[in-house]
Amino acid sequence: LAEVSGKISEGEFLQMSNEKNTLLTINEYLQIISLKTAELFGAAMKIPAILTKKNNKMIKQLNLVGLNFGMIFQIIDDHLDYFGTAKTGKIQGQDFMEGKITLPIIILLNKTNPSEKKWLTDVFKNKKRYKSDFLKTKVLLENYDIENLSLKYADNLKIKSKKILKIFKNQSSLLLEELLDKSISRKN
Repeated sequence: LAEVSGKISEGEFLQMSNEKNTLLTINEYLQIISLKTAELFGAAMKIPAILTKKNNKMIKQLNLVGLNFGMIFQIIDDHLDYFGTAKTGKIQGQDFMEGKITLPIIILLNKTNPSEKKWLTDVFKNKKRYKSDFLKTKVLLENYDIENLSLKYADNLKIKSKKILKIFKNQSSLLLEELLDKSISRKN
């Protein structure tokens, strides 16, 4: 638990130090969310296995499922900032207004033409972003199909986790598979 707490703190620090950083790469983003969010989920899966004296291979597999689940959770949460509806309960545009560079923006910055990229970079460098900036960004996200591109990252993690869960062949693993599906479908 102490190790996990340290990693979560490191992830929070990395996220704060990368706010408005339009040069943030997908790998750096994934590293941040793996530390910030996924470590907690990993611990939730790993600790019961340790306490019930499961073998090391099983502990590692369950930890990986938890890590993947946490990353899926964060990717979808970041995704909902741009593509969520009132049903999801997430306020659209909040991360954008706070200057958080998340997966949809990173992918968009990699897809846009030079003038669009400059505009978006300037928007995130500004102290404040406006609703008109958010609406224009949403148009760019739609034009470049970023909704589907960002969901692919969550889907890939879900597939990896389901492969691991198939090994267990029990009611709990089936429930976890269903939970993985629902965590991605909360985008609607």
